[in-house]
Amino acid sequence: MDPRPTEVASRSWQSTASLMAGILTAAAGLAALVGWAIGIAPLKSLITGLTAMRANSALGFVLCGASLTILSSNAVPPALVRAAKVAATLALLAGLLTFAEQGLRLDLGIDTLLFHAAAIADGGAFPGRMSPGNAICLIASGAALLALRRAAADWLAAAVAVLSLTVVAGYGYSLYVMHRLASYTSFSLPSALAFVVLSTGILCAGPDRGFVRGLYAEGPSGTVLRRLIPAAVIIPMLLAWLSQEGERIGMYDDPVGIGVMVAAIIMAFVAVIRVTARSIDASDTRRARAEVELDESQANYRDLFDAAPVGLSHSLRDGTLLEVNHAFVHLMGYADAASLRRGWATDLFVNSGERAKMRAEVAEHGHVAGEVELRRADGAVIWVQLHSRMIKREDGPPRNETAFIDITQRKQLEQQFVQAQKMEAVGRLAGGVAHDFNNLLTVIRSYCDLVLMEMPENAPIREDLREISGAADRAAALARQLLAFSRKQVLLPQVINPNVVVQEVHSMLRRVLPSAVACEMKIADDLGAIRVDPGQVDQVLMNLAINASDAMPGGGRLLIETSNCTIDAAYARLHSGVQPGEYVCIAVSDTGTGIDQATLAHIFEPFFTTKPVGKGTGLGLATVYGIVEQNHGHVWVYSEPGEGTTFKVYFPLVDESPEAVPKRALPAHERAAGPPPVVLVVEDDDAVRGTIAKVLGLQGYTVLSAQHGGEGMRVGTAHTGAIDLVISDVMMPEMGGRDFVERLAKVHPESRVLLISGYSDDDVLRRGLIDPAFAFLEKPFTVDQLVRKVQGVLGAV
Repeated sequence: MDPRPTEVASRSWQSTASLMAGILTAAAGLAALVGWAIGIAPLKSLITGLTAMRANSALGFVLCGASLTILSSNAVPPALVRAAKVAATLALLAGLLTFAEQGLRLDLGIDTLLFHAAAIADGGAFPGRMSPGNAICLIASGAALLALRRAAADWLAAAVAVLSLTVVAGYGYSLYVMHRLASYTSFSLPSALAFVVLSTGILCAGPDRGFVRGLYAEGPSGTVLRRLIPAAVIIPMLLAWLSQEGERIGMYDDPVGIGVMVAAIIMAFVAVIRVTARSIDASDTRRARAEVELDESQANYRDLFDAAPVGLSHSLRDGTLLEVNHAFVHLMGYADAASLRRGWATDLFVNSGERAKMRAEVAEHGHVAGEVELRRADGAVIWVQLHSRMIKREDGPPRNETAFIDITQRKQLEQQFVQAQKMEAVGRLAGGVAHDFNNLLTVIRSYCDLVLMEMPENAPIREDLREISGAADRAAALARQLLAFSRKQVLLPQVINPNVVVQEVHSMLRRVLPSAVACEMKIADDLGAIRVDPGQVDQVLMNLAINASDAMPGGGRLLIETSNCTIDAAYARLHSGVQPGEYVCIAVSDTGTGIDQATLAHIFEPFFTTKPVGKGTGLGLATVYGIVEQNHGHVWVYSEPGEGTTFKVYFPLVDESPEAVPKRALPAHERAAGPPPVVLVVEDDDAVRGTIAKVLGLQGYTVLSAQHGGEGMRVGTAHTGAIDLVISDVMMPEMGGRDFVERLAKVHPESRVLLISGYSDDDVLRRGLIDPAFAFLEKPFTVDQLVRKVQGVLGAV
């Protein structure tokens, strides 16, 4: 239990009293030495005619006072403590040597070491020697200082106080026998008063126990001591003085005088008893009030402890749980506080090393803070922010007071954010690689087709070239999946009813999936509309269905559901990147093997797969993730090993009616007889640009080339004739494809446009749109695809 404020205040007062006593004692000795040095009698004896404080006694008081002053101070360097002990030892030796001189009738000459001439003038057999009583008090005081704050020091100081008070009383009553023994030097009054002050300071230096502690203790005992001890000193002295004066004036010869004396004694003790009783009553009242306030304070603390919204605990250093509040019990998933306290704080930590590290830090610094994992009663692991501090107690071992704040949701959001950043970074890389890869594949496939066109049908190498072309086709499909993951596919979104797409995919899956897999559908009749590219929704459902089928090798149930749903702010806070609002949810569930937590952490990463080598590319779910994110939706997976898996895809609901797929209507174009059509090819990749120019040149077209939009504007402006077709890449330096064709249309409004790319420019990518008035050809493409597309745009047969 921590010390009460009154006790702390008393200790502070006692320490100050001890310090002041040391200073006063040293000052008294210095004053006497000055008196001996310059011959001022009052500095030596206080009252002219009384016995003076001897010079060696004065030196002893200086040593004892300095020692007490140092030992009573706070934060004293060890060197000063050693000096104080040396000073006390010297004072003790001075007393011992003097006492030896007195007892053995020796003259060691130590009493004339200081102020020799003045000491001889003072007269006597040993004029500078201190009294035996003074020597005894000096010995006891030196020993008490060496044993300061121990029980022996209190007893020695108390003996010095009684002896010196007796000498003071002897001077007060003019009783010679009380301050002088036989023919030895008298115990001087200044020395007696100095010893009273010094012994009081020694007693106050150790206030935590014994007699002095009782003086400031609360309750009746402290009150009685504080009232009766002064009375026990003052009343006998007063009565003795009255008795002495009464005897001097003959008061005891008259019975009336004796009665008055007896009455005075009775009244004095009655008064003391009355005052003491009233003090005890007041002390009891204060104590009762303090106990009530303490009970109220403890009740308030208990209410605050139990009602705190964060987990709180008190534990010992070894991990024993002493107290826990309701929030901590709930946080750890226990039925009650008793069940939690039966365990150990160390058992709650997932990593025992973290507990040991924090325990060491608390022991060293008194407090510690950090984030750790704890294991709940049901085995689940949670993250908490921990704040712990050590509380030192007088009535027992120190305790650790610890607060636990649940940060599991915050940690989950942080992990989701980091995962989203990682997916974004991988997506950017995948998109860049796929784009460059498509350019290379365009060149490979085009030149492969050109070679095949010029090679005889019976040439042996034709099969090898077809293998190269087939490999390029497979590589192109892989690149398209990478673009889907990186959300850089070119979209043709429209407002659709998802039920229509689900029904079409469901019919296809029933023919494609193994007969052991039962494919079911549950669609909402009032399902809202969404704005997406219908082909991409097909791809999402097919990928999820095939993935689910693979998870059910022995057969099972596949269910596709649609529903309207509202995502509130609470759900959005737990899922990074999700915005509250109205959504259409498409859920694909299976009764397969399920997915563990380690796999779930990487499930949407490209090329991550749990299938055997050669059984999967690892791009199926990555493609789903990319398509959904590109359409401003969200996909979440819920699964446990052996419990099946559910993928939920959310698309933002739009307040529009579903529309039919727009058809590109290109006006018929009959090329008049005359010069061949002029085609302007704008492409930043030299190899792709050269390939297109060569293919179209072989088809009889007049080809103009430019490396980027800016150069295309210069070439187009400089061309005086008509430009029948503009073939432009979408992503180019200086000027993008969209800006280029829009500007060129002002110079050559007759030009038709064919855009080529693996993905659209930043504006198209950001909005997911492309102008349907422009024809589009996705890289990589073959010679045949390019020629047919060009012919289709120009309207040639």
